[in-house]
Amino acid sequence: MSVLYTTHARTLAALRVVSQLGARLEVRARILIFQVMPLNGRLVPPRYLEGIIQALARESPLRFNAQICLCRHSRESLRQFLPPHALIAIGGKKRWWPTREHLLATQLERDGHDVIFVDWG
Repeated sequence: MSVLYTTHARTLAALRVVSQLGARLEVRARILIFQVMPLNGRLVPPRYLEGIIQALARESPLRFNAQICLCRHSRESLRQFLPPHALIAIGGKKRWWPTREHLLATQLERDGHDVIFVDWG
């Protein structure tokens, strides 16, 4: 199962839900962190991304692998990283207007994936 990194708190909420769903199955999640490469070539420092992963590992009830994906367009790259009919968890906030996370979940469902949307403020 893949968990898409949105924010620390929302990703942690998604990991908790995945942990509850797969408690007896010994599920191991894969967190996908998409790092969009800006045109000027300045990337987020690797230490910052490592800190994100380490903080999630300390607080997560579930063991996971992390994959940092360098890309130009995260939505297009996401299609390349996910196998067909993947099960994906996304943490976000449901509102009456579509949020970035909600739009992403909708697009993934249109692409044929199964999406668990974890509503967390």
